[in-house]
Order: sequence, then C-alpha cells, then structure tokens
Amino acid sequence: MDRLETILAVQTAAAVASVWLLRRRGRRRTRLAALAALVCLAPFLLLAALPTLLTFLGLAALPGVLVCVAALIRPAVLSSRSARGYVVACFAMALFTTGAFVAGEHQCASFTFVVPDDFAGEIRLVKDRTSGIDLRGAGWRAAIPPSGEVRARNDYPCYSTVVLSASGAPRRFRDLGITAPDMPRNPDGTSHSSTAMDGATHRWAVEPAG
Repeated sequence: MDRLETILAVQTAAAVASVWLLRRRGRRRTRLAALAALVCLAPFLLLAALPTLLTFLGLAALPGVLVCVAALIRPAVLSSRSARGYVVACFAMALFTTGAFVAGEHQCASFTFVVPDDFAGEIRLVKDRTSGIDLRGAGWRAAIPPSGEVRARNDYPCYSTVVLSASGAPRRFRDLGITAPDMPRNPDGTSHSSTAMDGATHRWAVEPAG
C-alpha cells in the first residue's frame, strides 16, 4: 500500500467512525465525531490549497470543517440534521478526490531497467516510433546495454522507475527528467520542439554499485 492509498484508508476509516458516532447521543461522542471528521477532511483541504479546480471544492467543504471545529467546543452545533448532512457530503467530496488521485497514480507506467552489474552513468530512454523497442509490450521493462541508451517506440509522461543490477540487486539513481529533441528554429526564433516527438529523451543517473 503506497502513501496515497494509506491516506485514503485513514480517511475512509475516519469518515465511517464519524458517521457512526454522529448517530449516537452524547456530547463526548459528538466531539469524537467532529475530531474524526477533521481527520478525514484535513488531507482534502491540503490538496485543495493547490490552485486548481480542487480549490473550489475545498471552499465548498470549508463550512463543514468550521462546523466540526466549533463542535469540538460546543457539540450542540452538530445536533441539527442539516449540519450533519453537510459534513457527510464533505466526506464524499474528500474521499472522491483522494480516490481520483489514487486511480491516476495507478495509471502511471512503472519502468524497470536492468543494468550490467558494473554499470554506472546515465540511462537514456530515447523515443523512436520507427525502430525503437515496444516498451509497453515488454511490461515497461528493458535491459540496458553498456552504452546506457535504449530506443523505444512508446514512453509515458507519468511514471515511476526501478533500476536493478543483472544480479537482481536494486541500484541507486536520480531522475534527470526529460529533454525535447533539438529541432531547427523558425525564422522568428521560436521552435516547434516537443517532448512528445521522436528524439525526446528520458535520463537517469545511476550510481556505482557498492
């Protein structure tokens, strides 16, 4: 279970606990319900701090958060059906948002590169739709030659990477990002170069084994 999945599991458990406690009577249980609600909504508010569409969802959920904070001091705030219903609606937004991030992460490719045991230096994955290997068909796994360069027909803009020695030992590396191919510039000085074009190169720096 990765970090986002763990956050989603905690949010779900907190939401279920809060709903269960809200159905019970008592000031102490209401305070616990409000606290569990804040645990569920806190990651959502952090994501909503990014200047995206999530910001509007975060603003919509903000009154629910304020209600929960107030309920920690005065539990009667959560006694009305409308207040409880609004908080539960905020749970739905929070869980949907984190779930969408988890689903998006699972759609990313997971590159596995197998390098010679004594390899150190750069791995270069060059996009070549004509003569490159079918990296997707190979399960995003490739054996890296001593030169460090592999040409592939397909790549992926969203990816994670694992580098292994031929013996199976994990190797330390740094992701150096992707560079667009060098293309002739237009007369006005602009260029139509893009990382989606052939020649775009993903680069990783692999440290010496040991």
